[in-house]
Amino acid sequence: MYLGLFLFLLFFLMSFLFERLGVIQATKKINEATLKSLLVIREPAFSDHWKEKFLLGNSRKSLLLSLRLGGLILIFLVAVLIPLALYNWLFPGAHVFDYLMTARGIAVSILPFFVFFAIRKYQSSKKR
Repeated sequence: MYLGLFLFLLFFLMSFLFERLGVIQATKKINEATLKSLLVIREPAFSDHWKEKFLLGNSRKSLLLSLRLGGLILIFLVAVLIPLALYNWLFPGAHVFDYLMTARGIAVSILPFFVFFAIRKYQSSKKR
């Protein structure tokens, strides 16, 4: 019982961190850079020389954005794993990581994200 509540609260707080870190925005920026590259490649009016110049700059931008996203995800994973390992150390019989691999554990870890973002969506629609 306490393990499920602990995990729900932990993942609810982690969804706040997920939003604050800007993981979704970083993913959108990578997507935009990729779509720009595809549009330039498909455009017959641009010369190959200009396409090469654009793609070189855009690939550099995509690389930096991807490295940033990887760093953000790493920070997020460390922020999740430290409390889980601490809980497992404080309560040796809890088997936190085994619990997370069950259907109930997966639901308890995903549900807080839906709740958090539903609350955020409701708050943003209420402000308008």
